[in-house]
Amino acid sequence: PRIKQIYEFTDKVLNNIYALAKDTPYGIRYICKRILKYGTERYKEVSKKEIYSLVGGFFFLRFVNPAITMCDAPSVK
Repeated sequence: PRIKQIYEFTDKVLNNIYALAKDTPYGIRYICKRILKYGTERYKEVSKKEIYSLVGGFFFLRFVNPAITMCDAPSVK
């Protein structure tokens, strides 16, 4: 049952992130765009997946993670 709860919670979080992408502050979107452009130019030998992980890492650590830690966590039973 805990694994099911983790999947459900993760699904809700990711769906909310996708749904609110257009509401992401311009500065964050601009920085992500620049990371993508610079990463693509600088690291030509790596895959797109690795470049997107740069963007995703920045976005998660600087925007999503603080938002998650500031909200009420679901009760664990």
